[in-house]
Amino acid sequence: MVNSKDYKDKNEYKKALRSSFSDTGKKTSEHVVSKKKKLIKRSITIPLTIFLITGTILLILWGYAIRRSQVTMKNVKEEVELERLRDEIRAELEDEERKKEEAEKKANEKVMLPEIAALYKENPDIAGYLTIDGSVIDYPVMFKENDNDYYLEHGFDGSNDVNGCLVLDKRCDKEGDNINTLIHGHNLKSGKMFGSLSKYESKDYCLKHPYITYSSKYKTLDYQVFAVFTSEVYNEDSEYFEYYDYINIENKRQFDEYVKGAVENSLYETGVRVDWGDKLLTLSTCEYSKENGRLVVVARAIDHE
Repeated sequence: MVNSKDYKDKNEYKKALRSSFSDTGKKTSEHVVSKKKKLIKRSITIPLTIFLITGTILLILWGYAIRRSQVTMKNVKEEVELERLRDEIRAELEDEERKKEEAEKKANEKVMLPEIAALYKENPDIAGYLTIDGSVIDYPVMFKENDNDYYLEHGFDGSNDVNGCLVLDKRCDKEGDNINTLIHGHNLKSGKMFGSLSKYESKDYCLKHPYITYSSKYKTLDYQVFAVFTSEVYNEDSEYFEYYDYINIENKRQFDEYVKGAVENSLYETGVRVDWGDKLLTLSTCEYSKENGRLVVVARAIDHE
């Protein structure tokens, strides 16, 4: 600070005082300018820093969002691909299961024998076909629901015919699932139908013609004769073996009773063994030595089902 005592001359004092004011103003002005610069710099730096930081954060977030979007899209694609793969596997498994079921169904499905199928087209009442080598017996076997007489009076085509046809007993299963298959036929003097069956009354004939072939709708079996006997029907007091009561054999006891009755009443011994589980074939025709007489030939299947 300028002191007046330090100056002798008043003019020098004024000059010094003016100089002091000039220096102070100058310093004050410089300080103000400097402060303004700092404020300006600070006003630029802070927003810029904030901008840069914010931009960096936004850039990071944007990059993260893009990455997350890519990951999400990748996951979606993988899930779609996985689901497509699952669908393919499911389709393959379903196809395999369907083929398996079809194969099982086909394996279990009964296929009609070609020769029977051909006759079935002409007449669906066909039940099978009977053949005895070396004899005239070579005929279709017919079946009429609950009626044994119809085809004994009609031909294969349904026309009236005194010779009739061979007939599967109405109590038997038309499809061939029988333990004992009973077939009826007329004993004709012409030898047709079961007209030659009476030859089995001779043991020598039986030894020469021991086998009978019967084809049901679905299977052909060869049978061997083990008993030949006579009986009668429509007689409640008959002492003869009632073979006709053993059609629907359901158990071993009934089976053994039938086989025992047939063997014990047989006209001769054949030596053929019959066991539970064998399929039986019974042929029945008229026998004229007695009223309502019947000649019966019984055979057992050589091939087991």
